[in-house]
Amino acid sequence: MKAEIAKAGFLIAGLFMIAGCSETDPLYITDRWNAPSSNSRNLLLQVAVPSDISAGRSDTTYDASLASDAVKRLRDGKTKKIQTSSATQIGNNQSGGGGGGSE
Repeated sequence: MKAEIAKAGFLIAGLFMIAGCSETDPLYITDRWNAPSSNSRNLLLQVAVPSDISAGRSDTTYDASLASDAVKRLRDGKTKKIQTSSATQIGNNQSGGGGGGSE
């Protein structure tokens, strides 16, 4: 009888502890996970030149014909096949050890 009461007491205490977690869980605290303007702050931290967000810059080394040709092939249904390869083709091409020999 005492063991059953003790088990019930532990069960009830455990339920109260679990129910109290939602108040201190960082997921439910709005300032932790949903900080005001956190997305824009993270974006600004990741961008090298913040002015690039509002207007891009030109690149003198960029070849637009390469990109336009790829888009044209895609629209015409004439995409290039991806070369198939396997790990054995990519892997080590050296011959095996050995090293022994007759003297």
